[in-house]
Amino acid sequence: MRVALLFGGRSGEHEVSVMSARSVFGALLEGGFDVVCVGITREGHWVFVEAPAAFFEQESVERGCGEVTVDLGPSCYILPDPLRPGIWANGTEVYESVCAQPHDPVHVPEGISAHAPAEAPVCEPAPDQAYQPDRVLECKPAQESPCDAEAGSRALPEDARNPRVAGVRIDIDVVFPVLHGTFGEDGTVQGLLELSGIPYVGSGTLASAICMDKDTTKIVLSKRGIPIVPAITVERWKWQSQRDEVLEEIYARIDFPVFVKPSASGSSLGVSKVKDGSGLPAAIDNAFLYDLKVLVEPAQEGALEIECSVLGNEKPEASIPGQIVPSREFYDYEAKYLDRSTRLVVPAPLEDSLADKVRAAAIDAFRAAGCSGLARVDFFVYPDTGELYVNELNTLPGFTEVSMYPKLWEASGLPYSRLVARLVELALERKRTSHRHVKRVDA
Repeated sequence: MRVALLFGGRSGEHEVSVMSARSVFGALLEGGFDVVCVGITREGHWVFVEAPAAFFEQESVERGCGEVTVDLGPSCYILPDPLRPGIWANGTEVYESVCAQPHDPVHVPEGISAHAPAEAPVCEPAPDQAYQPDRVLECKPAQESPCDAEAGSRALPEDARNPRVAGVRIDIDVVFPVLHGTFGEDGTVQGLLELSGIPYVGSGTLASAICMDKDTTKIVLSKRGIPIVPAITVERWKWQSQRDEVLEEIYARIDFPVFVKPSASGSSLGVSKVKDGSGLPAAIDNAFLYDLKVLVEPAQEGALEIECSVLGNEKPEASIPGQIVPSREFYDYEAKYLDRSTRLVVPAPLEDSLADKVRAAAIDAFRAAGCSGLARVDFFVYPDTGELYVNELNTLPGFTEVSMYPKLWEASGLPYSRLVARLVELALERKRTSHRHVKRVDA
């Protein structure tokens, strides 16, 4: 089975994604999978990584400073077309437009099959057979006519039949996106993969978008009766035009200290702890560098920061909970990925009954948001009273071998390599069970 590992991306969590992908790459190889790697640069350019092992062995990647660049390989893309599946590498356009200068031939790693026919293939379903996601499409040469309007097929022009121009298609079975933050964890890439018809690891478009936006997450969970941390939502247009009124409302409704955070950002980017009103305007300005909405939340003084990993589709399971003990004032980006003194306490120091309550709440939140595959659910828990509040859900959490999500499963009896293999299985399961059949309405 061939897995396409997708990493990098346009978000501020680019380096974190590369670190996670390095660990996942090793686990997939250990599990016997064929692996091809697609990196996305900070600018959003998709690159077919020709020598992934060498890339991941670089010292910069080990230090958490790895970056996807265009010199790692040829351009590539996934089409939003289930009849033209796979990764198209080193091509220009798959339809009529052809660039004037052909690219150099793409280097496909040894053992990886690729299609580069003399006549560009048009993949079509067998006659009178409805599209099925698990069926292998039949490939046949394009017809001479560039467009058969009656049949609805579309052929490539003669120039595109040069594989150096049209590129090669690399067959894949599953996409494993290891993308954190915007343009990767927020439903955008998931929407592309839904259109492509290729199974992929993780939640679908809607759940990914809901969980990426903390304001929307709170609305959804509260409707299901799941306790959340209350927040005041500030929109950028209102902050720019009515700053004094916004500040007055916040001062009247909330006690300090507070946390100010972007609504849709990850890895604590743009998050500030504000101890009094004098620091609030600057913290809000900083958060607006990352998103169009900002949340102001009361700090949960005295609570334990607890995380729980959830795995599954229709019947999700929860790991044992773990506790975050940051060496800094709060669990910011540096504490998560750079500060070695941050402690992860597994299992969390909770009574069994409270730990079970956390696990049940994690599964409830997972289901309420419509998640699938995996998610990490973060809580604030008060051991003395038994109160707990969901802080957020992460549908593509950090996935290095020392990240909390895999460490919780390892402590629950599921080692890293088996966890990665299970996620691939869940991706295929979700594709089989959630395919939406479209019934044609005759005119």
